[in-house]
Amino acid sequence: MAVLEHIQTGERREIDGELPFGASYVVEGYDEENDELWEEERVDLDGETYIVIDDGVEMTSVRNG
Repeated sequence: MAVLEHIQTGERREIDGELPFGASYVVEGYDEENDELWEEERVDLDGETYIVIDDGVEMTSVRNG
């Protein structure tokens, strides 16, 4: 399940499954107060912009052994 947060209202939205490949994009900026670069993943849905909290992709690891 993907979890999104509306960029203006902060309202959370959940989507069954995962975001489609290539649906999101990365926005970068600079925080002068903390003197650091930041980046966040965003996606546009239904004419609204959301920050991607969790893209819903389950990571698996393969063990050789």
